[in-house]
Amino acid sequence: MLLIGAINLATNCIAFWEPSSSSSFPFMVQNFLELAKFPLSLYDRFVQGLVTWVLPFAFVSYYPGIVLLGKPAASPWLGCLAPLAGPAVALITTLIWRAGLRRYQGTGH
Repeated sequence: MLLIGAINLATNCIAFWEPSSSSSFPFMVQNFLELAKFPLSLYDRFVQGLVTWVLPFAFVSYYPGIVLLGKPAASPWLGCLAPLAGPAVALITTLIWRAGLRRYQGTGH
């Protein structure tokens, strides 16, 4: 929950830099969550890296699942790192939020 919430907040912080209401970036990022519902071995290396390291949705279910099921599909240490992914992304989101607040000029400006 922390991981998904932090990613959603971080992507919605784009409003600090792009104030138009027509930004589809948060919606696009949320669609990457659908990729994590399937085994990452279905995708090429680029998508695997994106869903693991850039938008770490794979730490929500895929990596913990392979550890709990004992599957040798990927490095088991990634599944053990899953509990740390949420706080790590929350820390990065906090930094993005604070940078956005420094840039914020109010609604009437």
